[in-house]
Amino acid sequence: DMAVDGIYAQVIYPSVTLKGAGTYSDDRELQLYCVRRYNERLTQEFCNDPEGRLIAQAIIPTTGVEDAIAELEWAIENGHRGAVISRMPSGRYTFSEEDEPFFARCCEANIPVVVHIGSFLRSKSGGGGGGGKAPDFRNLAFLGAAGAIKAGSHTIPVVSDLMFSGMFKQFPDLKIVLVEANIGWIPTLLEQCDDMFYRYRFFTEASNKMAMPSEVFHNNFWATFLIDTVGMDLRHRLNIDQIMWSTDYPHTASNWPNSRQVIDRQFQGLPVDQVKKFLHDNCRRLYNLDHLPEKISK
Repeated sequence: DMAVDGIYAQVIYPSVTLKGAGTYSDDRELQLYCVRRYNERLTQEFCNDPEGRLIAQAIIPTTGVEDAIAELEWAIENGHRGAVISRMPSGRYTFSEEDEPFFARCCEANIPVVVHIGSFLRSKSGGGGGGGKAPDFRNLAFLGAAGAIKAGSHTIPVVSDLMFSGMFKQFPDLKIVLVEANIGWIPTLLEQCDDMFYRYRFFTEASNKMAMPSEVFHNNFWATFLIDTVGMDLRHRLNIDQIMWSTDYPHTASNWPNSRQVIDRQFQGLPVDQVKKFLHDNCRRLYNLDHLPEKISK
């Protein structure tokens, strides 16, 4: 399928979203078993190709910091290139001192921390606004919810919480990857967050706890997008070294097997060196994929 679509290598973002690893079970023993089995199968079977064209990322359990660190260590030793979280390592939704050893280890190992759309939702549903019952696929409300999610409705509050958590002052090298939320919403969010920070930075003491929000984002966040011509128009208000195009294969939102035509339309008129960043360079650098060639011969 990758050959048909003209894709040489693919980073695998698992479909365990919404409740994340908790999807398997709230029972600690069962969840840990399922998480490990998935992570094992990914590197030992599914992504075990000699050319390294399928890039594995590990699911991290939500059963506590010790379990999260243990799975992270196993993942590092077994060739995973990223760690997918749906809550903080402690199992909570907000950063605390308890989470620090996990993120310290990610920085030490240069492992990106991945946040997929639907992660960090405090409700148990997958609705567009993060609350209430998720709409049926045959209901028009489903399309509205899906469009809102792809425009950032799930991810904006998560990014705001992360940027203002204070964690990046302690972990300036931490890399957060936002998956499937697109990028056109980012400049607006950063403008408004910077404005609030600037106005209130002294009496809230925020200036002692963090850098400007846009500075935090451009330093510590990477983002993936599928179809986002607005994002392309606003790319100079982003960090173009930290945004990456995605196929979303094999989901129904994927453009397979027509990715090349989509690339031609979406990047029309853009400088070739920037397009190469979005399609190749940024991902290769983020995940340390030095084994992948710079250019593929036909």
